[in-house]
Amino acid sequence: MVFEQESVRLKSGLSLVKVPMQTGSVTIMALIKAGSKDEFRGKWGAAHFLEHFVFKGTRKFPKVNDVTKVIDGIGGKQNAFTWTDFTGYWVKVASSQFEKGLEVVSQLVSEPLLPGEELEKEKGTIVEEIKMIEDDYPKKTWRVFQGLLFPDSAIGRPVIGYEETVKAMKRDDLKAFLDRWYTSENMVVVVAGGLSQVENLDKQVEDSFAAIGEKRSVEVREDGPQVFTQDSPRVEVVNKQTEQAHIMMGLRSFGFEDERVYALWVANQILGGNMSSRLWNEVREKRGLAYYVGSGFFAHEQTGAFYARAGVKLSKAQEAVKVIREEMLKMADKKVSDEELIMGKEGVRGNFLLDLEDSQEVASFMAEDWAMRKGKTRRVNEVLKAIEKVSAGDIRRIMAEVVVANQFNLSVVGPFESKDKFVKVMD
Repeated sequence: MVFEQESVRLKSGLSLVKVPMQTGSVTIMALIKAGSKDEFRGKWGAAHFLEHFVFKGTRKFPKVNDVTKVIDGIGGKQNAFTWTDFTGYWVKVASSQFEKGLEVVSQLVSEPLLPGEELEKEKGTIVEEIKMIEDDYPKKTWRVFQGLLFPDSAIGRPVIGYEETVKAMKRDDLKAFLDRWYTSENMVVVVAGGLSQVENLDKQVEDSFAAIGEKRSVEVREDGPQVFTQDSPRVEVVNKQTEQAHIMMGLRSFGFEDERVYALWVANQILGGNMSSRLWNEVREKRGLAYYVGSGFFAHEQTGAFYARAGVKLSKAQEAVKVIREEMLKMADKKVSDEELIMGKEGVRGNFLLDLEDSQEVASFMAEDWAMRKGKTRRVNEVLKAIEKVSAGDIRRIMAEVVVANQFNLSVVGPFESKDKFVKVMD
């Protein structure tokens, strides 16, 4: 799916990205360039809490279930998400229901009521979500892993916050975050899908978001460099009575705008991106150590991470860690084969294009680009060309920069009273 987006800046300062697609649905997404790293000190979890709380009622949809009833009543889908760097709200509806979908999204971000009488109930809901993560061992390894990678920093904290900070949250804390960041100049609206029957799109968006039209961001964000130093591997073990060991291992990598991310993308595909990958074959097929195993990467504005994760036999946990570590180091020691390079690039290209058949995925791609690339969005062909340019030499070079023996971070969840054996493997 190749398309051309159009970006405009409305009179209010609000950014609008329009992406016409050959489809009968349309996704409307509002994304705010503010997430958990932008919270006031000690109010950890406010961004995520607010993302939940706006659904409790708006000026036009004042009752708790009004918003969900509207979208459910027209057969649409809706959701929201919070990350360290941004917060997003979206609906996906039939193109004929565009106006109703736009109304719902605009209400959520511009005129939420934040009803005080619902606050304590929502605290209970989020506390249960925190407990669910504690019992979801793959997610628990992720949470611990982030803290190892980015200690004593906003991006190393859990986006959801902590039980004690959630319980202490006040309505004024949520209102302060809303007023500070949910402003026209700090927000993008992406409309992706079947737009041929939508008239006066720019004006409809301008009018729908008029309630935030007079606002301006109260301060200019000046992010300092996120520099993290490390001189030896870091290991943390969470002692839980599990049936298998859940492990996550990785290293810091590149920020969102760094051009080296394309080579990292292909390297990840080769290492653990599918059932033909090195990790799948070595850890699961050859040794039978794991059921799930794979690799991934993510990026913040100025830094990121490259990682592998697996669920492995308890008695073979140290062996699995050793094998995964060795496979990651091999990526830096020797060029990938021509066959791996071709498969890796085609795999990345194919996955990317398949995702872009869905208007919701397109909206996410454009909105996140806008937030992380200073208001700019990439063309699809620009991404495809960058992937195609990746060489085996590029992969080895960036792997040598990222995969350094003393920079590893390992989180393990399982019935282990000590981390000593894992530390020994990592050394």
